[in-house]
Amino acid sequence: SSPWAWGVANDMKLDPDVDDKGVTVLTVDEGPVSIEGVRAGHVLATNSQGFWLQGYAPMEWLYWNKEFGYAPQSNILTGPVIINTD
Repeated sequence: SSPWAWGVANDMKLDPDVDDKGVTVLTVDEGPVSIEGVRAGHVLATNSQGFWLQGYAPMEWLYWNKEFGYAPQSNILTGPVIINTD
């Protein structure tokens, strides 16, 4: 998503690089292209939702509940994680 968003903003002459003028691009993708966009200063930040854990943890808890009667103590935080140059 970040290359597309940056490309559109650049085509519109909106100066999308990370600086104090133009627009700022944020994205929702932890792929290598988005990470490189952050490193290169084209994208301010991206985030990771932890999709694998969001799919795996419920199945694990269903199994533990059925087999042993266990239940999660509280909500399970699976993300988001902000990825930026810091």
